[in-house]
Order: sequence, then structure tokens, then C-alpha cells
Amino acid sequence: MGDVLPRSFARPGMLPPNNEFGIREITPGLAGSGPGGAYELVERMEYLYVRVVKARGLKWSGEFDPFAELRLGGYSCTTRHVEKTASPEWDDVFAFSRERIHAPFLDVLVRGRGFAKEDYVGSTRLDLGILPDAPASVQPDSSPAPQWYPVFDKKGELRGEVMMAVWFGTQKDSYFDSAVHADAAFPVDDKLAAHIKHIRYDVPRLCYVRVKVTEIRDIVFADKARVGEVFVRSRLLGQVHRTRTSMDHRWKDEENGHLFVAAAPFKDYLNMSVVGVKNGKEEVIGHVNVLLDSFERRCDARPINPRWYAQYNCPFISRSKELPLPAGIRQVTLSSSLTASQILFDRFNLMQPEGAAKIDKYSAKISVVLCLECGYKVLSEPVHYLSDVRPAARERERERNCIGLVELGIHEAFLTATRTRDGRGSCDAYCVAKYGVKWYRTRTVTDSISPRFHQQYHWEVHDHCTVLTVAVFHNSQIGDKGGLVAGDPVKDVLLGKVRIRLSTLETGRTYAYAYPLVSLHGGGVKKMGELRLAVRFSNTSTLGLFQTYAQPHLPPMHYHRPLTVVQQEMLRREAVTIIAHRLGRMDPPLRRECVEHLCESHALRWSMRRSKAHFFRLAEALEPLSAASAWFYHVCRWTNPVTTVAVHVIFTMLVCYPSLVLPTFFLYKLMLGMRNYLRRPKHPWHVDTRVSHVDTAHPDELDEEFDEFPTTRPPVVVRMRYDKLRSLNARIQEIVGDIATHAERARCVMTWRDPRATGLFLLGCLCLAVITFSVPFQAVALLTGFYLMRHPILRQRLPDVLANFFRRLPCKVDCLL
Repeated sequence: MGDVLPRSFARPGMLPPNNEFGIREITPGLAGSGPGGAYELVERMEYLYVRVVKARGLKWSGEFDPFAELRLGGYSCTTRHVEKTASPEWDDVFAFSRERIHAPFLDVLVRGRGFAKEDYVGSTRLDLGILPDAPASVQPDSSPAPQWYPVFDKKGELRGEVMMAVWFGTQKDSYFDSAVHADAAFPVDDKLAAHIKHIRYDVPRLCYVRVKVTEIRDIVFADKARVGEVFVRSRLLGQVHRTRTSMDHRWKDEENGHLFVAAAPFKDYLNMSVVGVKNGKEEVIGHVNVLLDSFERRCDARPINPRWYAQYNCPFISRSKELPLPAGIRQVTLSSSLTASQILFDRFNLMQPEGAAKIDKYSAKISVVLCLECGYKVLSEPVHYLSDVRPAARERERERNCIGLVELGIHEAFLTATRTRDGRGSCDAYCVAKYGVKWYRTRTVTDSISPRFHQQYHWEVHDHCTVLTVAVFHNSQIGDKGGLVAGDPVKDVLLGKVRIRLSTLETGRTYAYAYPLVSLHGGGVKKMGELRLAVRFSNTSTLGLFQTYAQPHLPPMHYHRPLTVVQQEMLRREAVTIIAHRLGRMDPPLRRECVEHLCESHALRWSMRRSKAHFFRLAEALEPLSAASAWFYHVCRWTNPVTTVAVHVIFTMLVCYPSLVLPTFFLYKLMLGMRNYLRRPKHPWHVDTRVSHVDTAHPDELDEEFDEFPTTRPPVVVRMRYDKLRSLNARIQEIVGDIATHAERARCVMTWRDPRATGLFLLGCLCLAVITFSVPFQAVALLTGFYLMRHPILRQRLPDVLANFFRRLPCKVDCLL
């Protein structure tokens, strides 16, 4: 019976061969297995914590800025310096990995930093052998209270006291995230510590801003004898849009207006300028600055009424004086570039307060619809890589309740050296985990090609059809000999990233795998190492988990007022720019190139390799149809008589008992799914070099993929690529033309373009109508099926009558030049 049924999709494969780019399952020693626990998905690591709180009674000249220096064997780090004082307060925490400690003592030196030299105050030494070991079960608040330690100079005289706390702990300690991990091969000062520490980034809440200009009245030109064309230019930060040029100063036909991207707390200003055009020259007539926070918020598709604003021109109004407003008139605060108040008008009347500077009675008034589109989800990443699908409105976030929890444990990495330090390969690596509005950056493990992170994070899940992204970067801000790079900062290097789709994970199961870090560049594909992760998805609401499959993937506004593909891509680039700007101002900053890599900002660039990959993906997805067609062809040709006879029997049963058609189809799908369950994939998806077509890509194709826009390649190379693209498009053009020809022939059969063919077709329709009316349907279906599956003896090699008839129908290819 297995030979009778057609082959379905390719059987779900097991783990791919253990090649260079394959994933490997690992068995780390995890601390626990319960969901929601802290640091249960990573191995236990012990650290020496040193908390330097403050100092008092320092006996010195007081002309320097005091700071504390910690020395532990070959490791050295310093606190931040405090301006001239004898009682400085630092409250800095440092952590040293216990497995790297080889010294029995910890030395703490108090120094003073001056303009050209440093002053030594004194030091104290602590014996690490008397410290108790880290307990097996560490509580977050288990750190000891700080104590005062005396500070002696080189002569043994007391020079003051320093308050510190020293203890052994693990990652569960409350100071782990804020501590500076100072076990580096070079000294770690306060400036370097700010660029290597762990941090959580909160992505700003983004919202679309809709601006729709409807009408302008009372425009005054410099040349008052003319009435010219005008347009309105709207500007929000670096985003600029303009209306079309209009003679009647109305834009009723622009129904949707323009969209901008803004970030909470919406303290920026929208600038609208009315510009006149004459003989190709532009003249700014007036402008308005409106605070975003004053816009009306819309969460649904309800209409927004337009408002009238005064267009002020600088020559007609004083900038130095704020206009007083009467009661009932709303004031819109302006930016520092324009101090004049913006007055909200009645629909046609301009109100002027008493005692205010005189406003030109012909000052322009602009009618505009301004609103914050809080019902949309601002897309900062491709739709198929979304990590959060909730809308911008906080009140609408409740519509998608929390259905689970995803936990991620970043264990360790084994990397390729990205730099040379002291004659050996080295790397300064850190990881960034992105999901939803919470991004986590691990500490930078300096001077190591096998960094051990062992940090765990968790996120609430509101839609499990989302993607968790983990990327590994090389911190290029650290110099070869330690410290920060002097001069202009350089870009951090992406070593690779891992994407985990939560819907492919079994609930409650812990996935621990070593993922290869694959990097693609103009020279080809290269493995930069591997990253070991543990991830677990646990659901808190089984009913809500299954209900998400019936909900739309995006908020309702994306379907009520859909955005075009061009709009989505343009707004996505602006959203990435805003996120990069906000996260770049944090300490430590997340650099722009890191945000772009995490958000896939270059996903829509032209690539011959990606085009081939998508084509073969489509061919593989349609393979079951091709396999079914080939199977039916062999049935009709009686390649296996047993199979053909069995198909005849099954076909006769289904025709005689049509009520069994749908039950049989669904039972077949049920049994096929149950069979595939035994062969279901046990391992998560990862980068597949075969599907990506990086192994077969030509070097010139990769060089073209990483070319900038506009191109920076020589004209000869650009001409060669253009010719190659023309030849490819010629083949695509031929295929599209053949499809259009067949579609036109099917349509022309009823248009009497060929009167004889249309007459024959209508005569055939009449005969078939009479036959199907007089003959039972089962008999017609059986005769049709038996005719299609007739024996090869009854066939001929020539095309049949219907194919010949269809081939002779006319098409519009005769109309082409």
C-alpha cells in the first residue's frame, strides 16, 4: 500500500552530519531544572568580590584626586577618582574569577591622581586564605557588611582607613551584574571598566506619527503680486517628508498623509514649513513647531479632526518676546530656535491676545491632522524575525497576555583570534541577547579566545511565534595593550549570531547546544568559532498558548490601515536609527553597527546568492507537487501495474461513495502526521550553508552583495555585473512571457478573437452540458478517470486534442514590438 500513495514532503531529517557548520548537543553541568530559577541554565562559577566603599581620615596634601587600586597577582584595577577630598566615596565592586586566582593576598592601594603625576597615600593587604568558601546555596543578599581596614604607608605609619567588603560568591550574588570583572591581562581603569561591564538595554517605546496637511489659507508671498505653487515640508529629527506642489493650496487627495517614527517620551518637535516655488526657486513662507506629546493618540481606525495652526514668518513677529495667551487658547511650546508661541486656532478665526506683539493679519493658517498611531507595532526588524508583536499603546498590550517564559543561558565560546596581543592570538568578546524590548549585553571577557560567560537571562513571552537572537561581537574599543583606543572609535566586529524561534521548542525542555558562529564576507564564508547556549521555553497558560494560533500576528491596525512594503522598509530604517541613537548614549554604549546587525537592517539588499537561495527554497517547497505529478504520470503509464490497478479500485470506491472523499483525505493527513511524529526533528534550526548557497556562490557575487549603495566598484566591474543581470532578467522575462501567453489563451477562448475556435468551444460546452445532464455524475467521473489512466496501448505519442486546441488559440504576443 506504501507504493500506492504518493510521496509527501521529504522526511524530517535528524541532526545534520557533524561537519564544520553543524550544531552539536552538549551536556553541561546545570545548576537546576525548574523554570524561572536564577542561574539554573548555566554552570556554577565562583568569584572573589571586592567592594570598595569609601575612605576616611586620609593624611596627605589633598592636592590630588584620590582613588583605590586593587592588585591581585598579575591583575590590577582601579576605582573611579573623586575630586580633591580626604574622605572619598567610591562604592565600586570588582570581581575576579576564582579559577584564575593564583595569589594568596589582595593588596589595596590608595593613591591620588594629579595633572602630571600620582601621589601614593598608603596600602593594606588582605589574606584570602581566611575567607570562607562560597556556600552551596547562595542568596542574592548574602554579601557581608563592609569593614574598616587601616591604610599604612611605606614606613608603617597610619595614613587613614578604607571601608571594604571581600567575599567569595557566585553568579547569584546581587553584585554580579554591576561588578567590574577585572581579571584581565592588563590594568582595568575606570574608563575601561565602563566599556566592559554587563548592562541591560531598554529599547525605547516607538510610535508612528501621522502628519496629514489638508489646507493652507492666507498665504503671503514676498512678491505679493503673484500667487504661486506651494508645498509643505515636515521635519522630525532627521526624517523629512513633503507634500506635492499645489496651486490651490489644498491636499484633500492625500488621504494617508506621511508617517514618521518617534520615541517616548515624545519630547521632540515636529517642524512644518510652507515653501513657495517660483521658477525653480524655493521661498520659505512660514513654519510651525509642535510638540509631539501634544498630539492626539489613536489606537484604532477612527477619524481624527484637523486642527488649525498659525504659520509664523520671522520678519513679521518678534522672536525675543513670548506672546501671552488669553484664557481658553492652547499654547504649544516651541524649540529653542523659535521662541514665539504657537496658537491653536478656531477653524477660520485667528485670535490675538491683548498686549501681544502685532501679528500680520495675513499670517498663514494651516489645517493639519496630527496624531500618534499607537495601534501599530513599529517594525524595527524583518517581519519573519520579530521578537515582539505588541502595539505601541500600553493599554493595548493587555490584549496579548503573558503565555510563557523563555530562559537563556550563555555558557562559553571558543573563538578564532581577531587580533594579536604580545605575539599570540587574542579576542575581546561579548554577547548581546535580543528579545522584545529588553536587550542584555554580557561583560566583555578580555584577552581570551575561549571566554566563559555563564550568565542567564529570561523574558516574558506574549507570542511564541517570535525569534530570540544572540550575537557575539569583538570589542574593538580596547587597545592592543589595554585601555581604550585613542582617536576615532572603530567598529565592533560581528563574529556570528544565533537565531532561535520559540515555536520550534518543546515546552519545558532544556536545549543545550554548541552553535557555530558563521561569518559571511566578501571573501566567502568562515567559521569564527562556536557559542554554547542553553535555552528553555516554559508556558504559563496552555490555553493562551494555543489561542495565539488563532490571533493575527500583528496588531489589528496593520490590517485596518495597512502600510505598503516601501513604507514599512523606510520606517524600519528610521526605527533602527532611533534605537541605535538611544542605545548609543547609554553606558556602555551599544554601537550602531551592533544594532544594525541585530535588527537585520541590510536584509533587503540585492544579492544574487540570496536570489538563488529563495528560488531553490521555493522549488523544494513545491517538491511534493512535483513528486505527486510524477507519481500520477507513472500510474497513467502503467509503470507498476499493481499500483495502477489499486488506484483504479480506490478511485472507483471514492466516486461511488463521494461522502468518503473528505474523511479519507483527513485520515490520510492524520496518519501521515503521526508517522512523521516518530521522525520529528529533535534539534533546533540553525544556519545551513547549503540552503544559504554560500558554498556555491561565486566570489564576484559575494563582493557585489557587500558593495555599498551607491556602488563603490570600478566602472568595468559595474558594467560586467550589469550585463550579467541583463542576461538573467532575459531568462526571467521569457518565463513570465510564457505564463502570460497561456493565461491569455485561456481568456481569449471566449472573446471571439478566433471565431472558429470560440464556436468549437461553445459547441463542446453544449455537448458536455447535455451529456452531464443525462448521464449520472459517477459515470462521468469514472469515464474521465479511466480515460486519463488508460493503458499505453491505447495512447499515442502525439499531443491529445485538447492540447492541440489550446496551443492554437491566439494571444497578445502579436501586439508586442
